[in-house]
Amino acid sequence: MVRPEALLAVVPPALLAIGTLGAPALTAHPVPDLLGGRAEPVTSVSSMSRSFDPGLAARLSRALEVAVEGSGTPGAQAAVVLADGSTWTAGAGSSAVDEPMTPDLLTAIASITKVYTAALTLVLAGDGALSLDDPLDRWIPGVPHADGVTVRHLLTHTSGLASDDAALEPVCEPGACYSYSGAFSYLGQVIEKASGQDYADALRGRILSPLGLAATFYL
Repeated sequence: MVRPEALLAVVPPALLAIGTLGAPALTAHPVPDLLGGRAEPVTSVSSMSRSFDPGLAARLSRALEVAVEGSGTPGAQAAVVLADGSTWTAGAGSSAVDEPMTPDLLTAIASITKVYTAALTLVLAGDGALSLDDPLDRWIPGVPHADGVTVRHLLTHTSGLASDDAALEPVCEPGACYSYSGAFSYLGQVIEKASGQDYADALRGRILSPLGLAATFYL
């Protein structure tokens, strides 16, 4: 089973939620002691391109620190790319006891892998290798409770399948409800059969390499 949780990445440039940019300058607040270590003030390690505004970079760093402190998570990474291409990246808090979170630290991105899987599925659909309205059993015969389930249903979490665990009963009929589902992982097998490639190779060749994401890979 191709799982959607195994992708590792140095977090690629993405939009940071900037609703907290007006937060006051950070004072020394302790990080919750989630890892059994000594609580320390949240600090950030950041970098920016030469053209990125230093004042904005400082505000973003403070916003990230405040977000980490307020969420109770040990650490986080963030990146912002502006329309002119100027870039800011940062890590705040800790990845482990006494190890600062840096913006270039390799991180398992868990279900964010679904974004890449969805993009790859759409690329294959655009190439004519599959259709979003293909029934799942065209590509994976014999999946329990999958009658009427299509690729589109899996992409939109409307398949009704509770997960890829055959022991779990469906939560609704295909298309009748939205339910976030681990059955999304079936798309990994669909991708392999439609592309004729291993999932990791298909992802590298069609998404990661063309976008220059050299530090993102599937185990």
